[in-house]
Amino acid sequence: MADIVDFFNWTYVSTVASEGDYGEKGIEAFKDELTARNVCTAIEAKVPQSSNKQNFEKIVKELKNNEARVVALFLRVEDATQLLSAAQRLNMIDSFVWIASDGWGNNPLPVKDTTNVSRGAITIELKSKKIPDFDTYFRRRRPSNNTRNPWFNEFWESAHKCKFKPKENGSLCTGNETFPDFKQESKLQFVYDTVYAVAQALNKVLEEQCWLNDDRKTCMSEFLRDGKTFYKHYLLNVSFEGE
Repeated sequence: MADIVDFFNWTYVSTVASEGDYGEKGIEAFKDELTARNVCTAIEAKVPQSSNKQNFEKIVKELKNNEARVVALFLRVEDATQLLSAAQRLNMIDSFVWIASDGWGNNPLPVKDTTNVSRGAITIELKSKKIPDFDTYFRRRRPSNNTRNPWFNEFWESAHKCKFKPKENGSLCTGNETFPDFKQESKLQFVYDTVYAVAQALNKVLEEQCWLNDDRKTCMSEFLRDGKTFYKHYLLNVSFEGE
């Protein structure tokens, strides 16, 4: 994102971040990069987790009352959607150039009804690869064979607009519904690689610390009680070939 600012020779940038680690840490790193490039920051707005329409409109007005027209967004997708909607309500057409993080990425939701104010936005999406085997795995999941997941039934009801225990005349879930519109999330690869990284690290702990122990389960539990050791000496040293 800072490289984009640098490329266009922009020297004055406002920022908007979602409250929390994602937004605040992201903008903090972004501002460090701007400082290294001698770029100044103007408005530095934060979106509280319980924001309403008035909060977003206040931020947009604050941005408008400043000379900086380039606005960097480190927002959750729902916050990006609300911010653009506020700009649309206030008729801020062609008022800003938005540079957005992967929180917006290639998600169409923020621009669904805000094309007038989002035109020309530049967004970032992390490079990822589709994992075909996951589609096969996911489509085979049923409430009957995925009981280890305590939220799966709730997800199933939401996805298929039915209830396992319908009230009155609601639609009854059979547990055999299909996913005709299923599309893999673009960040799935990162979750996939994370699971493999943790599995590889745990396997290394088992081999080095608990393989000869008669009670390996207890041994692993005792060792993993110290998360720092596991993180520093095992997880950070994992190496495997992913997708």
